[in-house]
Amino acid sequence: MTFKENILQYLRDTIYFEEDINAIWKIVESHKGLQDMAGRWNDRTEGYPSTMPSIILAWANRITLDWLKKEKPEHFLIPLFEKFVYNKPIPETLEVKND
Repeated sequence: MTFKENILQYLRDTIYFEEDINAIWKIVESHKGLQDMAGRWNDRTEGYPSTMPSIILAWANRITLDWLKKEKPEHFLIPLFEKFVYNKPIPETLEVKND
């Protein structure tokens, strides 16, 4: 599996909606914190240090959380990504807002 395939599969497993996945991928792919990956996204993960895909997924989690908070501030997955990024507890109950 390539680094790109790994990230896209992870996003499909967590974000679900293709238009959101594509928007997030564009940011991941060009993010300055991941600039060393330029030209390597289509490399197979084998042959790289075994921790590298996990480190890149940590970046993807942070980018996804930032994107969700900006683009979809009421998104149901924000608490999950806050857990991934900040190890913040997921609330036992979520406040329901009736507009």
